Order: sequence, then structure tokens, then C-alpha cells
Amino acid sequence: MILELMNPVSPGVKNKVQQILNIEISPANCYYRSMTDYLPHPAVGDIALPAVLTALGDETRLAIIAILARNGERAMTCGQFLQFGSKTAISYHVAKLREAGIIHVRPDGTKRLLTLRRSDLESRFPGFLDTVIASTTATLQSEAYNSPGMLEAAQFAGE
Repeated sequence: MILELMNPVSPGVKNKVQQILNIEISPANCYYRSMTDYLPHPAVGDIALPAVLTALGDETRLAIIAILARNGERAMTCGQFLQFGSKTAISYHVAKLREAGIIHVRPDGTKRLLTLRRSDLESRFPGFLDTVIASTTATLQSEAYNSPGMLEAAQFAGE
């Protein structure tokens, strides 16, 4: 939920809004977004191959997928991918992967826990994800990716 209050706002209105929505509004009366908001994910039947292919068309997102696949069912946080870019860039890539139905993002306090939607993708496109992961691991280990972050991802994904 995003709440925008216009300045100046009377204390009575602010208190009423806080009470009704059960939130705390900052003294600046700016924006509030709950970190526990549900993030929309496509249903299994709504995962579209063009969206998946578009999302996987970026080397950073492929590296994130390779690492998530290597990590199995254990959730990872966005902060564990900072070798690939800034927090803003990682958030962008994670959003693209989530919107395509490739990963599941679950809010946990101030963190976002990421897991690969392996079973959903396997039921929708049998064998596709395993092929992408195998190809990505091989590509990450090739000479095409000489940046330290990609080499680290290749080492992790290839273990």
C-alpha cells in the first residue's frame, strides 16, 4: 500500500488515517509503503514463454537464476547478489524475474527472500529451466564474462 498525504495535514486527519489503516505515518507526512506488502506473482497458468524469455535475456538475471538454482530450495536475499550491481539494479532485475514468474519473492521483515519457481516452470515448460541453467552455467564459465562478479557467479553455480 502506498499512502500519500498532502502538506499541511491536520493532526486529526493524520491520526484518523493511522488508526484506520493501522500504520505509522512519518513526521514528514510523505510516503509510506509497508515492507510486508504482498508482491504479485503470475499464476502458473499465466506464466508466458515470451515473458520468461525476455526476462532471461539479460546476463545479470541469468547469473541470479544460476545461483538460485545452485542454492536449491533455500531462500536468498537481494543483498547476496550485490556483486552484480547496485541495490537499485538488483531490485530491478528481481522485479523483472518475479513479474515473469521465474522467481518467488517473499517479504520477511525488511528483507525480500528469493526462491526459484522450479516446479511451476517445470510444469509449464518441461525441461526448459534445466536447459537454461545448464547453458547459463557453461556460459558463465566461458571467457565471455570476465567481470569479477560473473566469475564468482560461475564458480558458485558450477560447484
